[in-house]
Amino acid sequence: KLQFLYFIGNMRLFYVFTALLTAASAAYPKGASIDNAVWNDVNGNFIHAHGGQIVEHNNTFYLIGTTQKKGSASLSEGINCYSSPNMVSWTFEREIFHNTSIVSHGSPPWRIERPKVVVNEKYNNFVMWFHLDTSSFGIQSVGVAKSSSICGDYEWVGGFQPDNLASYDMGLYQEGPEAFLVRSVENKFAGISQLTDDYLNTTGLTSKGPKMEGVTIFKLDTYYLLGSHLSGWAPNPAQLCTTKATEPALLKDAVWDNINNDQCPNPTGSGNTYKSQSTFVLRLEDAVNKKYSYVFMADIWDAPNVNTGATYLWLPIVFNSTHPEAFPHIPYMEQWRIGDFEVDMP
Repeated sequence: KLQFLYFIGNMRLFYVFTALLTAASAAYPKGASIDNAVWNDVNGNFIHAHGGQIVEHNNTFYLIGTTQKKGSASLSEGINCYSSPNMVSWTFEREIFHNTSIVSHGSPPWRIERPKVVVNEKYNNFVMWFHLDTSSFGIQSVGVAKSSSICGDYEWVGGFQPDNLASYDMGLYQEGPEAFLVRSVENKFAGISQLTDDYLNTTGLTSKGPKMEGVTIFKLDTYYLLGSHLSGWAPNPAQLCTTKATEPALLKDAVWDNINNDQCPNPTGSGNTYKSQSTFVLRLEDAVNKKYSYVFMADIWDAPNVNTGATYLWLPIVFNSTHPEAFPHIPYMEQWRIGDFEVDMP
C-alpha cells in the first residue's frame, strides 16, 4: 500500500512537471526545430496560410493566412487558422473568414491578401485587417473584421482606404495596448498610422518609410521596418530600415535613418531574398532568461506557379551585437532551432 501511494505521488509530480514544461514550451518554444522543406499539418495536408502571421495567445500559437490561390487572377476564397503548441505540429482549425463574407462593398470575388490579427484586450475581441481589392487592384483598400475568438467566425466590419490613401500590401504591429497599420501607400512609400482604441480605423499618417511592399515591423530596443522592393510576384532583394536610439521612442513618430536613394540595406545578402518575400516577423520571448528570438516569415510565391507552387520560408533574424542600433542578418537555413539564435532583452 505504501509503495502504491508512493507511486501515485510520484505520478502526480510527473504530471505536474510535464504540465509546467508543456506550458513553458508553448510560451517559448526554445527547442522547436524549423524545417523549411516540410509544410504539412498533422493530418499530412499542405498548410495554406499565405501572406500570414503567427499570433501567440494563451500558450498556443496560431498561424493565420489566406487559403490557396485560384484562377487566372490568383484569388483566395478565404482565410485559414491553424494552431500549434510548439510551432512545429500544426492543426487545421477552420476557415475563419470567407470571400463571400464581404458585404455592402460590391460583388465578389475579392482579392484578400496578407491578413493580420491583433488582440484587443480592452474590447475583449480579435480584430483582423487585410489588403482588400478587386481582381485588377481597382480599390486599393483594407478590409476589417472582428471575432470573439481567435479562430472563430470573423464578422465583416467594413472596407476603406485608411487615412483616405490608396493601400496595397499591409501589416499590423502591436505594442501593449497600441496597434499600428503599416502599408504600401499608393506603391510610393511605406506609411504608418496608429489605430483607434477599438482597432477598427486609423488615426492619421504619422511616419513614412521608403517605397516597399511585403511590409512588417519589429522591435528590439529600436524599431525595424522590413519589406521588399516592388516586382509583382517575382522575388527581389529585401530591405531593412532602422531608427536610432537617440530619436523619438514612439513608433508613430519613427524616423527611418538608413534610407539611401529611397531604399534601405539588404539584411539577407541575397539578390532575391532566397526566392521569397517577407510577410511577418514573430518575436518570441523567454521571460525567465530575458531573451528574445525573432522569426522572419516569408512566402515563396514560385511565380508564375502562384496557385499551385506557393510555399513558405521561416528563418532566424540574427543579432551579432546587442548595441542599441545593431543591424541584424537573415541567413538561409533549411533547418534551424529557435533557441539557437537568441538575443538579450534590452
